[in-house]
Order: sequence, then structure tokens, then C-alpha cells
Amino acid sequence: MKSSSPLFLHSKKRTTDVVNLLRKAMRDIEKEIHEHNGIYPFNGGRLSIAEVCRRAGVHKITLHGKTHRSSTKPEIIKWLQEIQTFQVSGKQNIKKSITSATNEWKDKYHSLVQKYNEMFAIHIISKQRELNQALAKIEELERLLKELKSKSSNGTITPIRPRKS
Repeated sequence: MKSSSPLFLHSKKRTTDVVNLLRKAMRDIEKEIHEHNGIYPFNGGRLSIAEVCRRAGVHKITLHGKTHRSSTKPEIIKWLQEIQTFQVSGKQNIKKSITSATNEWKDKYHSLVQKYNEMFAIHIISKQRELNQALAKIEELERLLKELKSKSSNGTITPIRPRKS
């Protein structure tokens, strides 16, 4: 078969597409593991060739073909070995990691709640002080008004304008 025949070119493109899909899936998986503190968030945290193929949308049997058996499959195996050095794996380790992260977020949440409550309490105390001052002022003005009314009623205070009769 000629290297320039349409069939050969099509098969070469298909192979390249499969490799690109698998490499993109591996990059995405690395990103997700990094974002989730070393835990692969899918498939129960288990990462395998089959999982990489599933994520790439490629059937795992594809890697058994002549072209991929000697190039793509070893690349994925090597990548899996490298990623296992920083990936949290094993049911107990994943559980501990998740529990640790949960407790960390829980502590942050409680700290924020406490700070909010303190700020809210300070705000309430400030508003209560303002209210008490306003009530004291109202009381003083009511007392003064009562005093003025009593002076006015016994003739001590003369109105500036004469009252209309």
C-alpha cells in the first residue's frame, strides 16, 4: 500500500485523532486530580487504562491494535505509573483525605460564622446605643414640652402672636 493512498492517509489521521483524544483525557485527569487534592473524583478514585479510554471516548480494545500496542499503550502505562506517585489511592487513604478536607472546610466555616456573629453583635450593640440615646432625647424633649405647656397654661409664657378667637 502506498503511503499517499487515501486509505493510508485516512488511517493515519484516525490514529492521530485517537492519540490526541487519549492525551487530552490524560491532561484533563491530571487537572482534576490536582483540583481535588490528589484524588481522582470519578470511578471510585481508581485510575486505569480502561478509565483513560472511557474518558477519551475510545474503546479500550483500540489499544490492542498493531499501531497502538507498541506506541500509545506504553505511553499510557508510563503516564499511569507517574501519576500514581502523587495520586491518593486506596479506599482508606481516599476516605482519610476526604475526611481531612471536610474537617478543614468545617473549621473554616465555623470560623467565618463566629466572625460574622461577632460583627453582628457589635453592630447590634452600636444600634442599641443609638436607640437608647434617641429614647433619652425623646424623653428630654417630652419633659421640656410638658414644662412649656404647664408654663403656658398658667400664663407665665405669653405667645408672640395673639390667638385667634
